[in-house]
Amino acid sequence: MASAVFGAVGFIANVPKLINIFESFFPPADKNGATIRVKAGNGGDNDPGIAGEINAVYGWDTFNNYLGKAGGQKIEEQGDIADFVIQTEAAGSRADYVAVAAGNDAICISWITVTMKDGTKGGAWTGDIGANCKQPNHYSGEKAGTLEDGSDYLPRCTWLDADQTGGNEQTTLKFRVDAYGEKVNDTLANSDVCDMTLWGKAQGPIADGPGKTVNPEKRNAHDRPENIAEELIISDRPKQSAKALCEDDSSWGWDFAGVDGFCDMGTHTFSPYCSKENVPGCSRIDEKNGAKRVLKREIGLKRAVDVTAHDYGKVTHWR
Repeated sequence: MASAVFGAVGFIANVPKLINIFESFFPPADKNGATIRVKAGNGGDNDPGIAGEINAVYGWDTFNNYLGKAGGQKIEEQGDIADFVIQTEAAGSRADYVAVAAGNDAICISWITVTMKDGTKGGAWTGDIGANCKQPNHYSGEKAGTLEDGSDYLPRCTWLDADQTGGNEQTTLKFRVDAYGEKVNDTLANSDVCDMTLWGKAQGPIADGPGKTVNPEKRNAHDRPENIAEELIISDRPKQSAKALCEDDSSWGWDFAGVDGFCDMGTHTFSPYCSKENVPGCSRIDEKNGAKRVLKREIGLKRAVDVTAHDYGKVTHWR
């Protein structure tokens, strides 16, 4: 029998609280076993028409004894969800450890919620945890709750990919369900947050319980599939800073235009908008071209010239 891995979770005080957390985002109870709901933030590195692929979901009991698995499925659209049931015999059986394994079509997971067989809510894992632990991540357009100040809580999404496209090394994540509560900001403030998730490169179940520190290897940020490199995401949301995304060495994915400027994710280079800082290398979105072109400012001997830095085949706008 494998032993359980964690002690009590200690939280740091004075952290902004979340309200209306995931109340409608937990899956309904299933009489056959625990239900795991996966929310896709973004994804689909091989097939741009879908949001990504889950190969399988696995469950373990409180002693880390293997319960079984649910078969995989594709998530067709960005922001869609998929539900998986880990069937168990005993009425009170709980899936206290859960693992989610990706298929070959990468998925960027925004959040995972668990409802036990008896209808009690389990924990809520969010992509912010992966980002906080320096796993490949990007902003997500999916709201997961409301902050105390009334603004939306928009967690990042974390990449999983079985064929490790672009150096996205992790295929599977396993987490202790009750270690991640509904108060996500409290969870992120906990110094042990990264010890509560275990990462794996294979699609099979991870035998060990979370509690091991993983130091991701440095990835090649330039290596992006064509459909990702040719899409620009524009966000009007003040808390999604292009500069912050660019400065995160573990971020990966689409080029991003925030309220503060433009992030070239291929090179992790940030440039402010020329309307904010009229300096060499500042950027401008070419609205006349359907926002499918980013211009950069070059300062010549006599005048400044805006030249095309990027052309995109697709633009996604988060308002």
